[in-house]
Amino acid sequence: MGAHYERSGAHRSTPASSERGGRARRIAAIDEPDLNAATDRAGSERAAVVPRPLSVTPSSLFRAIVVIGVVALVAVIGARAAEPVMWFVEAAVVAGLAGPLVHRLARHMPTWVAVLALTGAAIAVVAALGAAAFGELHGEAERFRDNVPSAVRQLQEDQPFGGLMADLKVSQQIDRLADDLSERFDIGKDLPGVATALGGRVSTGFIIWILSVMLVFAGPGMVRATVRVLPERTASRVGPALDAAYRDSLRYLGLTTVRAGAVGVGGFVAASVLGIDMPVLLGTLAAIAAVTPYVGVLFAALPLALMAALNGPAESVAIVVVAVAAQTVDSVVVQPRIHSRSFTFGLFPTLVVTIVGFGLYGVTGLFLGLVAGTLVLALLQRLDEDGPGAGGPWTSGTGADAGAVLRAGSDEEPAPAGS
Repeated sequence: MGAHYERSGAHRSTPASSERGGRARRIAAIDEPDLNAATDRAGSERAAVVPRPLSVTPSSLFRAIVVIGVVALVAVIGARAAEPVMWFVEAAVVAGLAGPLVHRLARHMPTWVAVLALTGAAIAVVAALGAAAFGELHGEAERFRDNVPSAVRQLQEDQPFGGLMADLKVSQQIDRLADDLSERFDIGKDLPGVATALGGRVSTGFIIWILSVMLVFAGPGMVRATVRVLPERTASRVGPALDAAYRDSLRYLGLTTVRAGAVGVGGFVAASVLGIDMPVLLGTLAAIAAVTPYVGVLFAALPLALMAALNGPAESVAIVVVAVAAQTVDSVVVQPRIHSRSFTFGLFPTLVVTIVGFGLYGVTGLFLGLVAGTLVLALLQRLDEDGPGAGGPWTSGTGADAGAVLRAGSDEEPAPAGS
C-alpha cells in the first residue's frame, strides 16, 4: 500500500510544474492561430504558383470570336464614317468655343438672333481674310512646296547639324507640311476647278454650321444628361469639375490664341522687313507653332531662319538670337501669367496632342487635338483638386484644407481608453 502511494505521489504535480504547464498551454494557445495563418498563406502561395493548363471550351472560343468580330466591325465602321465623325468633332469644337459668346449676346437679344449675328460676323471675317490673304497664301504655298523641301535636303547634307536633322526626319516632315499647305490652299487652276473646290468647302462648312447650331442649343443638356448617368457620388464630383475645366480651357485657348497672333504678326513683319519671300505664309506658320508653350517662339522662328539662310548666315543667326531672347521673355513672363489665369498646360501634353492631331488630320487635326487636350487635362486637374483630400471622397465643392484638418485633429485630446 505504501509503495502504491509512493508511485502515485511521483505523478502528483507540484506548484512549480503546474505553473510551467499552464505557461506552455498559454503559449501554445497564442501561437496556434499565427501558425495556422502562416500555414494557410504558404498553402495559398503554393496553390497560386501551380501552373494550370489552358482549357479551350466551345463557349470561350465563341466569346473570343465575337469580341474579335465586334472590334473589327467597329474599326470598319469608324474607317468608313471618318469624315462624318470629323464633321461632328469640328462642330462640337465650334459650338464649345462659340457657346459663351452666344449666351452673352443672348442677354440682350433672342438666342436665335444671337446665333445669326455671330454667324454673319464669322462669315464676314472669313470672307475678308479670304479675299485679302487666300490668294497670296495659295501662291506662297506653291512656292513653299517647290523651293523649301529641296533647301532643307541641302542643309541636311551639311555639317554639323545635318546628321541631327536626318535623325529627326526634318525633310520628310517639311515635305508633308508643304503638300498639306498646298492642298489646303488649292482652289484649282480653271473656273470648273474653282467652282468644285469652293462648292465642296461651302457644303462642308454648311453641314458643320448646322451641327454647331444644334450643339449650341442641345449640347449643354446632352452633357448634363451624360453626367447624370454616372453614379450619384461620381456625378456630384464630375459635374462641377467639368464646368470649371470648360472655363479654364476656354481662357487658356483664348490667351494662347492672342499670343500666337502676336507671334504670327511678328513673323510677318520680320519677313517683310528682311525681304524674305513668302511673308504671309511664314507668319501663318509662326502663329501655328506659337501655340506650344516654352518652345513655341523658337519653333515659330525656324521656318523664318531657314528661309533667311538662303540669303546668307547673318540674317539667320540674327533671327535665332532674337527668337531665343523672345522665347526667354515668353517662358519667364507670359506663359506663367497664362497659367495663373487659366490652368497649367505644359510642354509635353501640348506636343503630344498637336503631333497626334497633325499626324491624323493635318493642320485641322492639330487644332482639334489642342482643344481636346486642353479640356481633358483641365478636367483631370480639377478632379485632382476635388479629390478625397479636398471635399471628401467622390464629392464636389470647394473642399477643406487638408493641413488645417490634420492640425485641428492633432490638437484634440485623445479619447479615454474605455470610451
